Amino acid sequence: MQYDGNLVLSAYHFSDPGYWYTGTLTTNVSLVFNNYTASMYLVNSTGNNIYTLTGNVSTPVEDYYYRATINDHGNFQQLAYHKSNSSGWTRLWRAIDEPCVNAICGVNGMCFSQNNETSTCRCIPGYIPLDPNHVSKGCRPETVVNYCADPSMKNFTIEVIDDADFPFESFADLARVKDVDLEGCKKALMDDCDSLAASLVDSRCIKKRMPLLNARKSFSTKGRQALVKVPMKSSPEHKKKNDFDVRVFLRISVIVTATLAFCFGVSSIYYHPAPRSFIRRRRYSNANSIGINFQEFKYMELQKATNGFSKALGRGSSAKVYNPNRVEEESEEEDLVLSDWVISCMAAGKLETVVGHDPEVLSDFERFERMALVGLWCIHPDAMFRPSMKKVTQMLEGTLEIGIPPSLSDQMSVSNYQ
Repeated sequence: MQYDGNLVLSAYHFSDPGYWYTGTLTTNVSLVFNNYTASMYLVNSTGNNIYTLTGNVSTPVEDYYYRATINDHGNFQQLAYHKSNSSGWTRLWRAIDEPCVNAICGVNGMCFSQNNETSTCRCIPGYIPLDPNHVSKGCRPETVVNYCADPSMKNFTIEVIDDADFPFESFADLARVKDVDLEGCKKALMDDCDSLAASLVDSRCIKKRMPLLNARKSFSTKGRQALVKVPMKSSPEHKKKNDFDVRVFLRISVIVTATLAFCFGVSSIYYHPAPRSFIRRRRYSNANSIGINFQEFKYMELQKATNGFSKALGRGSSAKVYNPNRVEEESEEEDLVLSDWVISCMAAGKLETVVGHDPEVLSDFERFERMALVGLWCIHPDAMFRPSMKKVTQMLEGTLEIGIPPSLSDQMSVSNYQ
């Protein structure tokens, strides 16, 4: 009972101003149950009956128990129970003369009642249950579509449900179009991207605002039509094909491309004659211990053979290599590994030294240069600086700039490599 004398049923959960009310707008109104007549009614300050609730009452009154309650559907009702010979409670009166009341099927749910006594909940077309075991908890869109953005705004159909409606027009209406038929109402709904549903009642197209509440198909909605926007579904075959093309194929392509690029870059360095001499030397640095006998040379013989060690070929992991064959042991602080040798060639602008005079590589040298840099990034000693597969692909395709690894740039004589 409101302070203004109006008896109202309201769903506070949905901020509903009232789905049933008596309209008794006067002061000092009271709800009365009469013990002698078993009837319920509203009286004003002078005790006069201003609104009768109960209709037919079982007689004699003293043979029955009576109670008034609001059931789980939100309907106010009065019931009677025979004291000596009864099979249960019998309803004498209810505020709303149907079971589909108060959004009992939740948001985007629709109440169905064929016998005006029982009801079932289903989802509005285009929606699926939030909880498959309890549809009354409401429904959510099966496919989320922005109807106000191209090209999605036309990617839907209008489904018509006969003898159905979204009642409580004054609170749920978005806009109204008068003097239209079913096709005119369809067009009005299709052209309005802000509305998802409409009701066609007596040649009036009533477009509904969100959320969609109180949708019902019952005796009270006979002759009406409910219209709902339903997004178009992709066929299972088309969806499966798209999933394969976009996800599986792309993922495999990225991995294979990056792996091949890395292997090509490393192989180009590894199999060149100059760096191979460093690798072979390190592999057989302890050859005697595994039973391999190399010819030994005296220092004077090596000095003579190398013309006084005048021409150095490069530096291995722990020694310098001279032409034709002299190894000078050095400390690890002065050593250069294979990757350092490649970096030093880059710093000097002589990366072609790594591949010698291979015409196939030199014909597309810019590509080799890019692959060599990517390979050095991938074998960076600090895992935090190693690029992801996505960045590797972007660097190989030329969409992402390739720089010198931070920890290696200090070894170069220039601050930036172009």
